[in-house]
Amino acid sequence: MTTEQRPKQPCVKIHGAWTGDVGHPKRVFNGQVTESTVTGIVVGTKAKVTYHAPAQRTTDVTEHGTYTLHAGTQKLKLMSFINMTEKTGGKQDTEAEDWQATPLPQ
Repeated sequence: MTTEQRPKQPCVKIHGAWTGDVGHPKRVFNGQVTESTVTGIVVGTKAKVTYHAPAQRTTDVTEHGTYTLHAGTQKLKLMSFINMTEKTGGKQDTEAEDWQATPLPQ
């Protein structure tokens, strides 16, 4: 039996940190691209990630909130944005570390 492997999703690795309190609408992640397989986003580009959520609680999974990557002239909604260096133990995300942004398929 053979199993098909999914093609690897393009991603952007960013070194940076969050500023602002968790849950605050103006909270933002700022960093610099260290690696990219997304067309048009090159190493060294300044990057920002924002999170937008509806003001009221919702049960619709499509309305829970969206992470968006802003890099150069591109603005991409993300399917995931994860800390690649965080270790168990409650490390603060306001310290610069390596993160990976995976855009939604276009």
